[in-house]
Amino acid sequence: VCSLLEHKMAFICKQLERDKGLPLNWKDLNGSTLDQFSKYSSLASLPISFSAQPWQEIKHYWKVRNCIAHSDGLIENFKTDKDFMRYVTKNSIISKELKQEQIDLTEQFCADVTKTVRKFLRGVVEAYESQRQKESLKVEVLLKS
Repeated sequence: VCSLLEHKMAFICKQLERDKGLPLNWKDLNGSTLDQFSKYSSLASLPISFSAQPWQEIKHYWKVRNCIAHSDGLIENFKTDKDFMRYVTKNSIISKELKQEQIDLTEQFCADVTKTVRKFLRGVVEAYESQRQKESLKVEVLLKS
């Protein structure tokens, strides 16, 4: 789901770059993939709330993804991140069956991730389409005057 999200964010940013003639690519910005997307969206004046619940959840999912991708799901390297530890504990996605604690995704957690990412992406597409319509109307008005 995180790979799909990254792919869709890249697609939207490429569309914004093309539509608005932005002088840089979203990957030219500093920070994580999520930071780059939020900065680029702001640069393109895309009206997305990055303080809303779906985005905050996505930031947690990204940490879970990083733990899986970069530490084979082993939590040991993430123990100092208290926010991460609270999140994985609250969502009961820690397996204690092995000698080392590791991420153990539940069916419910995966369903929640999919639902949240879908909701966020729908909001992004709606914001993008709304912005395109408004800009198209502005051009029409200018052409008529």
